[in-house]
Amino acid sequence: MFVFVAVGLEVIWAILIYVEFVLESWLKLEKFPESKKQVGKMSSDPISDMFSQLRNGWMVKRKNVVIPHSKLKFELLKKLEEKKLIKKIEIENRSGGEGQKKIIVELSYLENKQAPIETIKIISKPSRRWYAGWRELRSGWAGSVIVSTSRGLLFDNEARRQKLGGEVIVEII
Repeated sequence: MFVFVAVGLEVIWAILIYVEFVLESWLKLEKFPESKKQVGKMSSDPISDMFSQLRNGWMVKRKNVVIPHSKLKFELLKKLEEKKLIKKIEIENRSGGEGQKKIIVELSYLENKQAPIETIKIISKPSRRWYAGWRELRSGWAGSVIVSTSRGLLFDNEARRQKLGGEVIVEII
């Protein structure tokens, strides 16, 4: 008395093929445990991720973009808000302490619904940090540069005025 008699041979073959696929997948995970890592959830460069989210938001004409919170990201966004490249930033606190805080960024647009930023170029990366003295900040930049100095984040012209060098984070054109 087999249950298979009532089902049909085609269904049985489909089930066996699926079982074979699942077993092969498990064997691959056993041999290559690094393939268990989630793709797209975590990056080694959160600053690049933040600017990618902003760029993508402008491309699809979104009103708001939600970004995971960090102090450096918040300070960078405040600098963009100073130059009126974004409208407003808010911190969303999670109730009950669950989850990470988020930064809600309200994007601004030009009159023709274009993004106010043409290009965002990350200069200093985790794999290659880039530092410049205050004299090196005056030449060779097409747009504004944000520099991390001993007095906080400054645009290149402010850093030159105060004669401060530091890590060059991003160039905004």
